[in-house]
Amino acid sequence: MSFTFDVHPRHASWLAKSFPRGSWEPVSRLLRMGPDGFEAYARVLALPDPEFEGQSENDVDDDETLDEGVADIGIVGATVQVMSEAAGERLFFLLWEGWPYRPGLPDKRLVQVAGIRQYVLAQGTQAGWRSWMGPTQNRDYPPGFVWPADRSWCIAYDTDSHFAGVGGSSEAIGRLLEDPRMTVVPEGTTGLPPAYE
Repeated sequence: MSFTFDVHPRHASWLAKSFPRGSWEPVSRLLRMGPDGFEAYARVLALPDPEFEGQSENDVDDDETLDEGVADIGIVGATVQVMSEAAGERLFFLLWEGWPYRPGLPDKRLVQVAGIRQYVLAQGTQAGWRSWMGPTQNRDYPPGFVWPADRSWCIAYDTDSHFAGVGGSSEAIGRLLEDPRMTVVPEGTTGLPPAYE
């Protein structure tokens, strides 16, 4: 198994069922930070947090970008490296069907999350995922969610977010906060993180 879409949607049911319906605030938090219940949370920033309410990403100066322009996909990859206990660990990926993947995602049963996002589920190793993206493919979009088989952590990257939200153990989040490759800030277990308009 390096990277495959031959995986039953039940492997994502724990995540899909954790999303409340109705109120936008908890749905927004969960799409951006992942499910509740982890011991600790952090955000890996692609851009600095907004300086004022209503700020657009277009208002961020080029010299304010973080991590020397690391792409969203690179942020997710580096975060997986820190959170994963083993290089060949079995991971699950929810890939948003709205990204213009070329070639497109396989015609599989979609996983519904919060009634507003649809994903295709895949499984494999981080190396398998990177190989599937390939240098000649148009597939370099961050997965909406990544988690290991034991569900000990989860990375969320919503479609319009300026950060990857991460939940896990205090020890794992501590490792992430200390990683010099990324700009990481701690996040509380409740409430909405900052967002651009």
